[in-house]
Amino acid sequence: MIEQLAKLRDVRGGFFLTLTYPDDVPHTAEKAKRDLAALRKRLARRFPTVGGIWRLELKPRLSGEHIGQLAPHFHLLVFGWVQREILVRMWLQLAWSRIVYETEAPPRKVRTQASSIRNRKHAARYASKYAAKEEQLENCDIGLKTVTLWGRRWSSFGTLDGASSVCVTISAAQVVKLRRQAVRWLHARGSRFENRLARGSPHFGFSILGLGDSSQETAQMFESTILRMLLQS
Repeated sequence: MIEQLAKLRDVRGGFFLTLTYPDDVPHTAEKAKRDLAALRKRLARRFPTVGGIWRLELKPRLSGEHIGQLAPHFHLLVFGWVQREILVRMWLQLAWSRIVYETEAPPRKVRTQASSIRNRKHAARYASKYAAKEEQLENCDIGLKTVTLWGRRWSSFGTLDGASSVCVTISAAQVVKLRRQAVRWLHARGSRFENRLARGSPHFGFSILGLGDSSQETAQMFESTILRMLLQS
């Protein structure tokens, strides 16, 4: 999930979204995934340029008639949504309420959240938080076998620009050397991604995380670092 986000060229027009379920709506895996698919279709029809990444989080209900049962929460990072934050919040709350209650005139509005993404680092921190978050099942009254029925916990949707900035062809020996240089560079910066890169095999490809924020204000420095490593290889 984090690698998918790191490949994106542009995070402008981005928002963090949170989708929840009220206590009076069934909490089933089939309905949750169906509702998410319905929201994605509505987004595609109304805002064709929007794409993003979603993450499913499961929490046991702490109160209400369904206490102890798993309740799904969806966290989304969406991009290409060129609208004011207040308009995004209004559209999202109405659309999700209609989907959850399966009617165009829902009995009440479902709680949702939407906030703007400030920059790439802001998006990466948000994604890291939910990518690494473990399910809170200590108070849940169902087994892990039932939990697995919820299927995959994240995916991407819509149009996301992950095209390469620069494409070069290098030999296998240069690939190994480039990887070693990247490990040393991360070590000098005290990056927590150093060990992950050092343990991987260069023969199956690798991703270098931790090089820095590649947003607009630091794009030239970011690209010059990679190009300098390639030239030295």
